[in-house]
Amino acid sequence: MNLINPNFKVIKYGKKRIKVIYSDLLKTDSCYGLYDTNKQTVNFDQNMKGELFLNTLLHEIFHIIIFNDGIKVKDRGEEPIVMALGDGLTKILKQNKKVRDYIYDCFDNKKML
Repeated sequence: MNLINPNFKVIKYGKKRIKVIYSDLLKTDSCYGLYDTNKQTVNFDQNMKGELFLNTLLHEIFHIIIFNDGIKVKDRGEEPIVMALGDGLTKILKQNKKVRDYIYDCFDNKKML
């Protein structure tokens, strides 16, 4: 498995299909990941690998969940947000075998570089 550019091009969330893009994002936008709610795309810096990519992937997944479920962070307490994120992450992992396999593979110490 290539940890720099994993083998998934779409993240499904319910009926949504979020296109995954790999580019030189760190140079163009000074960040590792960027979820565009208008275009329904998530862009990752193509040079990331290992734990940095895993952390960024999970970070962007949480943005996908919060936006698509209409979670109003300012209006809710900690527990409802944590519950919603847990439910959303479960939905993503159930619908996206390649994403799930990538996350699981990251916990193989040989691959977490």
